[in-house]
Amino acid sequence: MKSISVCAVLLSALLTACTNTPTTISFNNQSVGTYNPTAGCTKLLLQQDCSKVVGATRNIIIDEIELRIAGSLDGRALLIMSKPKILARPDNVALKNGKTAVDNFFARRDIAIVETKPIYGNNVIIGFHYTFDVDGYSQLKKLSSK
Repeated sequence: MKSISVCAVLLSALLTACTNTPTTISFNNQSVGTYNPTAGCTKLLLQQDCSKVVGATRNIIIDEIELRIAGSLDGRALLIMSKPKILARPDNVALKNGKTAVDNFFARRDIAIVETKPIYGNNVIIGFHYTFDVDGYSQLKKLSSK
């Protein structure tokens, strides 16, 4: 019963966000394009470890930071999200530190990030969508946790 209410709260937050999502935001002192939280797995090309209700479902630990990830079949698209805090809200500190850890992870492996877009709605970044020119998702999957 508790998991149903958490899912209901998350779904409600995602549906509310669809009316409050700009196409660009200022992020790291740059104007960047965004994806709406309601874009869903299909639009974001995420066929591995992705749920229409909660987004990324594979748990990983990177630099002691717990994240959830989802990826495309060819591994060239990746979604990272934090594990939710109270009332299914994203953990903004973990997400920010997790993004830095993921960026460094790929830099150390000489895997170029083609594009990164925040998943943004209702004045909250709930995740980041990455695009690569090679399979980056399989590399992060190796960091899977329970």
